[in-house]
Amino acid sequence: LEPNMERLEALSEKYPVYKHLLASGQYPIHGCHRGGRGNFAPENTMYAFKRCVEEFNTQLIELDFRVTKDGEVVITHDDDVDSTTNGEGSVSSFTLAELQKLDAAYYYPHLRGKGITIPTFHEFLAEFLPVPNLVFMLDFKDEHSVRKTIALVEQYGIWDRIILGSVVPSCNALLTELKPKSTPLTTDASTAAKLALGNITGLIGWVDFPQEIFGFLLFGGNLGNAVEKLWRKSLVDAIRERESLVMICGADTTEKQRECIEWGVDFILTNNPDVLRETLRK
Repeated sequence: LEPNMERLEALSEKYPVYKHLLASGQYPIHGCHRGGRGNFAPENTMYAFKRCVEEFNTQLIELDFRVTKDGEVVITHDDDVDSTTNGEGSVSSFTLAELQKLDAAYYYPHLRGKGITIPTFHEFLAEFLPVPNLVFMLDFKDEHSVRKTIALVEQYGIWDRIILGSVVPSCNALLTELKPKSTPLTTDASTAAKLALGNITGLIGWVDFPQEIFGFLLFGGNLGNAVEKLWRKSLVDAIRERESLVMICGADTTEKQRECIEWGVDFILTNNPDVLRETLRK
C-alpha cells in the first residue's frame, strides 16, 4: 500500500483535500456511502454520520443534497421522502419546518420516534467540520441543488475538505464550471460506462476523461450483472496509468472489499462501514 500513499501524497500538492486523507495514515480510504444504509443505520441522518465517525473512524462521508420549498439545502438522496420517512411527497414540496417533522428513522423500529430527522447541510457542517481531517464527498442529482450547495461551500470556505461528483452528466458539467481546479471531481455515469466498456474493447485510451477520480458503482439495480462483468482489475490498472484515483461505491461484503484492496482501489465507499473497518483492520 505504500506506493499508493506516495502517489496520493504527490497528488496532494495539486489537490489539497488529499492531505487530510493522508493525515490518518490509513489506506485505502474508508468511506461511508450515505453514512451507511440497510441494517447499519437510517441513511443520510446525523445518527448514521455520527456512528461512522465515532465508532468506525471513517475518513470520508458521502452525502446527497436536495432543496426544500423554502430554499434550504437538506441531506437526502431521493427526490421524495416516501422510502426514508413516514411522509409522502417530493422534498421540494415541503418547507424545512414541515420536513423536519418527519421521522427519518421510521423504517427502523428501534429508532422510530427518537427525533431523527432529515438534516440540513448547516447542521451537518456544525457537527463535523470541527472533526480533524474528515473529508466530505458531495453528491448531486439535480442542478438546483448543485447551485445552492456550492454557494454554501463558498460561504464556509471548505473547498479543501470536499470531493465533488454526480452520476448525472449535466450536474458534473455544472460542477466543472463552478469549482476551483484544486477540488477533485468524480466521473458521471456516462463517462464511467464509456471507460469500462473501452477497457473491454481495448479503446479506453480514446475515451475523454477530464475528471480527477474514476467513480464506479458496484450495484446497478437491474443492471447488476452487467455492471459486475465490467468491473475488472484491468480497468483499475488502466485508470491508474492515467494518474487518476479510483473510487468504488457499493463494496459491502468482506470479499468485495478485499478484492478492492488487492486491486489497488484508492477509495472504498460502503453501505456497511462496520464491515469495511473490520476488513481493513485484518
